[in-house]
Amino acid sequence: MADALSTLTALSSPQGPSTFPPGACDRLDAHLSTHLVGQALAVRQLADAVCDHAARLERAEVSTSARPPKPLVLSAHGPPGVGKTLAAALTAAALFAPPGRDPADPAWACPGWACPGYRVFFGMDFGGGERGGAQLAATRRALASHAAAHPAALIVVEEYDKLDCAARGLFRAMLAGNGGRSVSAGGGAGGWSAGGAGSPTNGSSSSSSSSPPAAFTSPMPDLSRAIVLLESNTGYAHLASALAAASADAVAAAAGGDEAAAAALASDGDGRALLPPETAARLLKDAVYASWAADGCEAPGDTVRAVAAVDWFLPFLPLHLSHVRALLARRLADRAARAEAEAGLRLVWDDGVLDFLADRVDVGEPLGLGLGLGGEASGSGAGSAALYPIEGAREVATLVTRYVTRAVREVQKGGLPPPPAAAGRPGAADVWRGVLVVSGDGRRLEVRLDRAAGR
Repeated sequence: MADALSTLTALSSPQGPSTFPPGACDRLDAHLSTHLVGQALAVRQLADAVCDHAARLERAEVSTSARPPKPLVLSAHGPPGVGKTLAAALTAAALFAPPGRDPADPAWACPGWACPGYRVFFGMDFGGGERGGAQLAATRRALASHAAAHPAALIVVEEYDKLDCAARGLFRAMLAGNGGRSVSAGGGAGGWSAGGAGSPTNGSSSSSSSSPPAAFTSPMPDLSRAIVLLESNTGYAHLASALAAASADAVAAAAGGDEAAAAALASDGDGRALLPPETAARLLKDAVYASWAADGCEAPGDTVRAVAAVDWFLPFLPLHLSHVRALLARRLADRAARAEAEAGLRLVWDDGVLDFLADRVDVGEPLGLGLGLGGEASGSGAGSAALYPIEGAREVATLVTRYVTRAVREVQKGGLPPPPAAAGRPGAADVWRGVLVVSGDGRRLEVRLDRAAGR
């Protein structure tokens, strides 16, 4: 009873804004495009869907008939390390930044205190089953409290494919716009399903005699103004196969003189730019349905409704080595800026340094599917199977720290001598110019000091 009363209090006392700050949509497009590499297909759809939802919230301030009947639900799929989690954080920063604030400003702490409307849950947070639904009830209360405090929220559920049957029933009702209504309990394989008529969907009667967990007997949180972003690895093998097919088509088309195909191959190293969004969405939707149907948590019709509650299926494709090389260049530039700010050391480098770092990325056939699409492993051949990093971009930060930070620290040992004042410029100072090079034995990077006149 206490749980139900606390939830009703939270649901009846909204505190935060019911729309996103002005200009959120414009910031979102630019922020995502600037910081995500190789995922144009997902980024375009993510931005368009969020902007439509934000516009609807604005209209709902004038006319209640424009109020969304359910949250905007997006489902991001792809292998680890390709930008799903980063996309969520970038979206939050852009949505909650006040007008005039650059979402990329380091002083803008998002995730963090600056964007309290952003909340991340994990699939395991919804665990019920043997724990009697206690954790599930606690997570539902947290969702209710967050939705009440921040009606225009961004709620992320990572690894939602790990939801057990009890959690999935509750979650399905929330996504379907069941705000304010209690959830009726119908048994499912492994827990309670939402919206059932009272009989177990798996044909047994063992569940119907027990009391439903507290999570299913109190009003559901109203998420109708929220954006719910689900993250999952489900379907990534299907995406890799679709990418292989699109790349093979692009190679053939480019060989026949198709300029668009040639441009796509030159830009991304494969044919991802030519992959139709409808094809990717259908593959992911079918993969999610097949996975959920195999679990046997609910009747087939309820599984169809659960999948239909997802408005957009976003494909995050395997990253090509050219994408990871671009990310290495960005990370290296960030590290160089830090070296100059902290130690007065201006790093410069050539493509040989990026080649050195890129050569240390663990590459291979993505997901073991054999994307034999031509090209040379040592060059920029379109779609070459050897040019797909196994861990996506996860090694970028590690490689820059391992080789560049080590080289900077070595040259700083004992302290750099203070640079003299620049000739003819009272008060100005020279900086040390550090040329980042590959060592003679080819096993590490070194910084060789030079003098740069002034800034």
